[in-house]
Amino acid sequence: MADLFTVLTDKGVLDASQIEVWKEGVILAAAEMNHFGPGSTLVSQTKKAEASIATFLKFAQLTGGTTALTDGEEVASVAVVDTEINLTLAEQGNVVTTTSLAKVIAGGRLDPAVAELVGKNMGTSMDKLAIAVLEAGTNELIVTQSAESSLTSSDKITTAYVEKAYNKLRRASIQPLVGTGYVALMHPDIVSDLRNVAAAGDWVDVAKYSNLQLVLQNEVGFFKGFKIIEDANVTINTDAGSTTTDTYHSMFMGYNALGYAESVSNPPHPTLVGETDKLNRFAHFGWYGVFKYGIIEQNAIWVVTSASSFGSN
Repeated sequence: MADLFTVLTDKGVLDASQIEVWKEGVILAAAEMNHFGPGSTLVSQTKKAEASIATFLKFAQLTGGTTALTDGEEVASVAVVDTEINLTLAEQGNVVTTTSLAKVIAGGRLDPAVAELVGKNMGTSMDKLAIAVLEAGTNELIVTQSAESSLTSSDKITTAYVEKAYNKLRRASIQPLVGTGYVALMHPDIVSDLRNVAAAGDWVDVAKYSNLQLVLQNEVGFFKGFKIIEDANVTINTDAGSTTTDTYHSMFMGYNALGYAESVSNPPHPTLVGETDKLNRFAHFGWYGVFKYGIIEQNAIWVVTSASSFGSN
């Protein structure tokens, strides 16, 4: 068998500026595609894990006291109840291998293209992983039907269901995810449907905000207590409704809906391994990370399942 990768040439032989440009290109492209990276406003808790399992502690609210204290008697203590939420970290990543000849044929345009493609893939992958966790939330409102499989093309999202989601979060005393309100993450098809049914004055476009510094990535407006974020990575469930009706999961979130844990030694990062063959013809551009998303508080996430007038119905 050929010993193509017996003797490796690591990235130490590559020009330092090339490495930095590559990393910067990947990180910038990833940020454009990812709502749920470390430090994101949409991630309530972030933990650096030393081991393969990251533990989040969730504390139950204390019951409000309504009984007057008795003069001369000690106050009875109450217990603090905590619950562990464990996230098992997993490896994620992708890689592109280029050849010297391909770079020549592309006239120097291959490396910048690869940096952008790999960066977007890193961001999109993290975005989809977080969305999949949120879409699996156990609290669900199905528009006008009792089951997702019964949805028809006319069962589109309405103002009433946005208000129901708001009520569910408020009744559970869930704090807003950001200072100005809760957050709703929707597919562009659902955002368009919601705009069409919004009464005059209920929908506030981002351009009309008094403070644009509070605008989140891909935020398109404020509606009924929610900052509306548009994300094309939200799943279209092909033919999951009645007959050939596509369905969508829109996520309405408050504080502690989503947690994120990453390895201390291997957070998501770009990778660049230099030529690894004997004639220096191959290079491997990619991203790698050990991390995990998970729901911390189920009552902080409500999924509204609907059809859309823009689906393939």
